[in-house]
This record gives sequence, C-alpha cells and structure tokens, in this order.
Amino acid sequence: MQLTFLNKKNWKKVAIIVFTIALFLLVSILAVYQAQIFQGKIWSFLGTSDDRFHNMRIEGLYHSLLRHQYFPFINMSFMDGFGYIVNIFYSDFLLYPAAFLRLMGYSSAQAIVGLNILLTF
Repeated sequence: MQLTFLNKKNWKKVAIIVFTIALFLLVSILAVYQAQIFQGKIWSFLGTSDDRFHNMRIEGLYHSLLRHQYFPFINMSFMDGFGYIVNIFYSDFLLYPAAFLRLMGYSSAQAIVGLNILLTF
C-alpha cells in the first residue's frame, strides 16, 4: 500500500521546497557572517551605532518578559533604570525572537546575530 504523500510528484515538490529553504538559510547566514561576524562588527553595538539602541530595547524586553510583562509600555533599560516609553514609539514586535533567545540563555551578541539571521532569511 503506497502512501499518497510519498509518490514521485509530491516527493519532488517537497524536496524542492526543502532545498530552497536550506539555500535561503545558508545565504542568510553567510550574509550576516560577512557583514558582522567576520570583521568583528557584531560588537559594534558597544559603539555609537543604532545596534546599541536596539540592544537596549532587547534587554528591556528580556527583563520585562522575566517579570511576566509580555507587552511592556515602559522600557526600564534606558536612563539608568528610570525607563523610557520607547515601546510606544517603536514596536517591539520584531524584537521578541531576540528576547526569547535571551530567555533561552544566549548572550546579547548571539541574540542579535540570531535576530539578524532571522530577519535576513
């Protein structure tokens, strides 16, 4: 008895989809590697670039998630812990994957790399 999803026609479609996803993932990883990791620019968030601002947003969201605040209005990582309403001006929607990576135990730099790979993909 042959299963319907294992015939040649469907198997070929599944193989093409899996190959395409793997190719896009490889290209995304290589692009982030060339742009940030290889030249040591992943640590640029310590400088004056926008990555520092976004890293502080990720850290604030991470600490809010630790306190079970899933949609915080005030980001407490700004202004020496006094907080700033940056979440009203900039959406945190795209930062949740990086905050979840932080919750899983990854460092800030690893979370930013993971977010950049996801966004590039």
